[in-house]
Amino acid sequence: MITVSTTDGVGLIELNRPERRNALDIATCRQLVGAAEQVRADGARAVVVAGNGPAFCSGADFG
Repeated sequence: MITVSTTDGVGLIELNRPERRNALDIATCRQLVGAAEQVRADGARAVVVAGNGPAFCSGADFG
């Protein structure tokens, strides 16, 4: 659901649930925390959070 990479000190965290407009459910929130920890451990000096598909993030997914 989330992809993470770090290149030249810039972390990229990409939400990858375009069919749900990248809505955040509990599992995705946990992955987001793990992704932040990973880019920190990689020594990123900046982080870009992006969404795959037509929407960055539509909010919480209660379903």
